Amino acid sequence: TRRLARQLLATLDVHDALGLSAPQIGVSLRVIVIRDLFNRLDSALSLDPPLGEVHRAHLSRVPPIVAVNPMVTGHSDTYDDDWESCLSVPALHGLVRRPRDVHIRYTTLEGEAVEVMCSGYGARVFQHEVDHLEGILFLDRLMKDGPGLVHEGELEHYIVSDADKASP
Repeated sequence: TRRLARQLLATLDVHDALGLSAPQIGVSLRVIVIRDLFNRLDSALSLDPPLGEVHRAHLSRVPPIVAVNPMVTGHSDTYDDDWESCLSVPALHGLVRRPRDVHIRYTTLEGEAVEVMCSGYGARVFQHEVDHLEGILFLDRLMKDGPGLVHEGELEHYIVSDADKASP
């Protein structure tokens, strides 16, 4: 399982991805890896406003999560709609509604049982990766009243900024 975790993490690095499941690389095991949204120095550098050097250095050392037999055991009644994409469906994005907060249970590579509440984008990534273990792609969860699949070259036309929302 450690070798599999190294393979998954190396694939994340190659594709600059946030999460990956074992089935995505052809391995039928219930293992996922998830990077903190800001644990890559490149991601921290692109923040607006930019973080100071100390903060970037700290964020770049956040270790990824390797979760064995992960499960979502509960979720909030509050949902968020956001764009998702996937290494299994390159260059395509879609709007997906997911619970904002999820209760997560998994086992670490060391055999330690972990139970945590995850919120926001991290909760979204975790749900997305657990879906892969169930044979579900984000395509199966596209919002019925959304724009459908959008090519990455057209995505900017669909994303509404906060400034645009505020203008009449």
